Amino acid sequence: MEENEIDSNVKEKEQSFNHQNLIMKCMQRISEFGSKELHEGNDIQEIIDGKIVLIHRANERKQFINSIEIAIAMMICDFDEEVENSLKELQEGINELKDNLLEEQFKFYKEMSQIGRQNLNLFVIHRKVFTDKLPFIKRFKEEELIYYRKVLKELVLLTERLGFYDGFDNQV
Repeated sequence: MEENEIDSNVKEKEQSFNHQNLIMKCMQRISEFGSKELHEGNDIQEIIDGKIVLIHRANERKQFINSIEIAIAMMICDFDEEVENSLKELQEGINELKDNLLEEQFKFYKEMSQIGRQNLNLFVIHRKVFTDKLPFIKRFKEEELIYYRKVLKELVLLTERLGFYDGFDNQV
């Protein structure tokens, strides 16, 4: 290979593999995951040709959250003061909500009768862990999705401030 050929190959690779492209791929992936109904993952059994088959359904909610966390990790070098403050405020809000819901769950558990606890197979619950036998975790998961959608909004606004959409026609 000649030196000119090597230089052109390097330039092509640089153009196809840069930070902006990686971030935009992350955003596309988040959009794909977020546009679904975001079901919890589970395993179901079906009978196919007389055989019991275990089918795994991916946790779409977790995929959405993980994709946003990956985007955050990839974009951390791009963070400005505005996004840092927004994300810190959002994180404090979700942490406070979690603490409040855990406290409500524990209070609810303490006020339950012994028979009520036995009916739900709730003999002991930890003060800092949600149980799936009470509705508090469901509310937290719903609020957590709202939190991650707000985080996504902040990331999109950041990409706009960074000029990632320059050269694209944003008009409908």
